[in-house]
Amino acid sequence: MSLFAVSLAVTNETACDRVAWPVTRGIPLPAGFLRDTDDLRVSGPDGGVVPLQCRILGLWPDGSIRWVLADFQADAPAQGKNVYTLFRAEPGLSPASSEIDNPSDAIRVEEDEDRIMVDTDLLRFRVGKRRYGLFESVELKRDDSFYPVYQGDGGDACVRISEGSSDGGTQRHLYGMGGVCRASLASDAYRAVVEESGPLRVVIRLDALLEADIPAHHYAGYRPFRCCTRIEAYTGKPFVRLLHTLVMRCNPRETEIEEISFRIPATRGGGLCRYAFHANRDEQGELAPGETLHLAQRSDNHFRVYRYRGVSVRITTEGERSEGWMTLDDGHVGVGVALPYMAEEYPKTLEISALEQGIHIYFWRDPDGKRLSLKRYDEQVAWHEGEGVYADGTGIARTSECVAVFYDAQRRAEAIETLRAVLHPPHTAVDPVWMACCEAAGGMMPADSECFPNSERMMTGFMDWMNRCIRLGRW
Repeated sequence: MSLFAVSLAVTNETACDRVAWPVTRGIPLPAGFLRDTDDLRVSGPDGGVVPLQCRILGLWPDGSIRWVLADFQADAPAQGKNVYTLFRAEPGLSPASSEIDNPSDAIRVEEDEDRIMVDTDLLRFRVGKRRYGLFESVELKRDDSFYPVYQGDGGDACVRISEGSSDGGTQRHLYGMGGVCRASLASDAYRAVVEESGPLRVVIRLDALLEADIPAHHYAGYRPFRCCTRIEAYTGKPFVRLLHTLVMRCNPRETEIEEISFRIPATRGGGLCRYAFHANRDEQGELAPGETLHLAQRSDNHFRVYRYRGVSVRITTEGERSEGWMTLDDGHVGVGVALPYMAEEYPKTLEISALEQGIHIYFWRDPDGKRLSLKRYDEQVAWHEGEGVYADGTGIARTSECVAVFYDAQRRAEAIETLRAVLHPPHTAVDPVWMACCEAAGGMMPADSECFPNSERMMTGFMDWMNRCIRLGRW
């Protein structure tokens, strides 16, 4: 017997079916309704209960739950939707997480003083606790055993800085020589913890400072940035989602950012360097020794593919928008990376090289040399704009997202489809009537053109105007 029911519409706008796709959704609850999540369940379109993982996000003043984060896996047909239902079962039934048919299908997490191990059943990886390197090792499941994809500490988070600026003309301000700052250098400030753990999703959090790798004695120990990297893994999936947050600790009037980069490590054996990406069309090939390939989204409506060899460079392809993914393998195992919103959050670049192992992601890299500046637009206090005190960009945080898929090279086509799927995941919407009744997000009402004809007409016109501006004005 259900004591309440909340509809969750999972909509898939792509042309491919989604099967057991990870869904994470915040759901509001009314004040005084629940004080724990033990009795919460999710049922599928057929009425059967599906595995559920819950975490409390916020409380009402009386201590009852205001927001709960629900994780489950949903099916959604191509260009269609399925409706799932969150409900409260009668007290005394088994916990939702025990609804997993086979307990071995749940994510397994183990940790000791040196590392954290995560096993999703298809993917197993280890994260070191001594030094920032992203992954110590990665293994994929083949039949009933795991085989290695990567072993080492080649992952890193970097920022290339410039400590000089120009006001125009011949006048320049020079504060230092600039260079690269690396998270892997500040091992004493590094910390890796299991931030969230459950049967369906696990989050590993890496906190680090980025230390200058610059050949000058006064830069020794200089750490102008800190970062937080979250690795999200899902049961039964060969991919991880990475959220990388960079925080500025230095003076933004003296320091500008040339590059924000992130390396996803991968082992290549035998010298073979096969790649695939989409730029106007699917492209596949091999890099010759010494070659480097850049897929650069220069603006929201212009990308280029650069091919470097030594000091020579040529543009092989250009167009409006790339799909935002790239794969790299050695004929045996490989890794693919997808960048959501690559065009909207330009300039971004994906890079592979025959000289290095792994895929290099540039969350900020302008091919024309433009720098990212977080300083104030004006040194004067703008009282008329509400600025009562001086403020600058110190403490500003920038979060970027990517998804890494590890695969058997014989199944590269499946890996590419997975990359495309993570770029266009199903959307999960809470019943708007329930949202309004809970009042957890403030006073609101679901759309109703009969009760509120003028307001609904105004809102519809406004949304049409916004969509037109996005399409035509490239907002």
